[in-house]
Amino acid sequence: MLDSNSQSCTVYKILMVNTTRGIIGGVERMMMTMAGMLRENGWKVYGLFERSVEPVGQFDLCFDEVIEHKGDELGYLIDHFRSVEINIVVFNKISKEKWITEIRKHFRTAVIIHDHDYYCIRRHKYFPVGRINCHWPFSPLYCSLCSGMLERSGDGFKLIDVKKRATILESIRNCDLSFVLSDFMHRNLVMNSWKDEQIRKIIPYQAVEPGLSRTENDSPVILFVGQLIRGKGVDLLLRALSLLKNPYLAWILGRGNDETYLKALAVKLGLEGKVTFQGFTDRVSGVYSMADLVVVPSRWQEPFGLIGLEAFAHHKPVVAFDVGGISEWLIHKKNGFLVPEKDIKKLAERIDTMLKDRNIRENFGNAGYELALSRYNLHNMKKSIIEPLNRILGSDR
Repeated sequence: MLDSNSQSCTVYKILMVNTTRGIIGGVERMMMTMAGMLRENGWKVYGLFERSVEPVGQFDLCFDEVIEHKGDELGYLIDHFRSVEINIVVFNKISKEKWITEIRKHFRTAVIIHDHDYYCIRRHKYFPVGRINCHWPFSPLYCSLCSGMLERSGDGFKLIDVKKRATILESIRNCDLSFVLSDFMHRNLVMNSWKDEQIRKIIPYQAVEPGLSRTENDSPVILFVGQLIRGKGVDLLLRALSLLKNPYLAWILGRGNDETYLKALAVKLGLEGKVTFQGFTDRVSGVYSMADLVVVPSRWQEPFGLIGLEAFAHHKPVVAFDVGGISEWLIHKKNGFLVPEKDIKKLAERIDTMLKDRNIRENFGNAGYELALSRYNLHNMKKSIIEPLNRILGSDR
């Protein structure tokens, strides 16, 4: 096997499991990066998925084999994965408890905790009334009451199977290794009865744009990139924009269930001509080159906030609410501004500070770029993933 430092004759084989085959968000993009990195280091990478979204071409190219399986039972697939001698299985997001149970009977397992799904029935990690962030551990009773026992299913709702969710949590918690992206998530797992010694932190990799050209604008451009859902706080951003004193343009890049509501809110706040909803694009670099700063107005507790690294990679400063793991990479008054959560007035003040001072924007953007270059690089990602996996697999010898 090849690792980040040496070469030997052993070839490790890893199976990555996820709900979705295809690119819909940060989870799938990180899977692609991780799969590519492992293959470059001599691993064989297999993929198992519950369903797919188009397009899958670029996504599938990251794997040596891709299987989409809609059933609850894995059956013959367990025999197949044993026949190809899978060494370890890494769960990303998974909703089928039988898959976890069957796989754990036959293979070493690890899990990457990308979000709050396993220990929060509502998944948002904030209370429905007032949307106040929750800092409590999982409890079948309290979490059931908080969720109202209903979750979205297609165009309607269905009853939540609390027993199933608790079973998935217990199974995931008992994997041999659990990866997180931030100290915040490490603390969340410990609070939810994970053993400290089984948790490892991944240093995510972010490719940088060293020769990025900058487009001059008549007014500074504020950029939001992400899903248009309530947890991402675009409504809070729009309310902050309505308080700004300096000229600006704002571009909202993304799609989601709140799009119609947000467009109506922008009109209500008198932001027509200033705010543009640009939909989704897979050519984000060109948009970043025309932006002046990035805002991350999340109301939910971001497990990490990978969009911040993407901004830094393009030399852009960030203004963000101080929620979840965002302070892992956003250093207040060095590469951006941290704002107390949901403080719309302070968010507007910090954005205004950047709008009126180009030197602050450039200094913060350059500091963010240097952080992405020095810490969030491929070498550190390799070390943070491959060394813990090697340690587990080496213990089998």
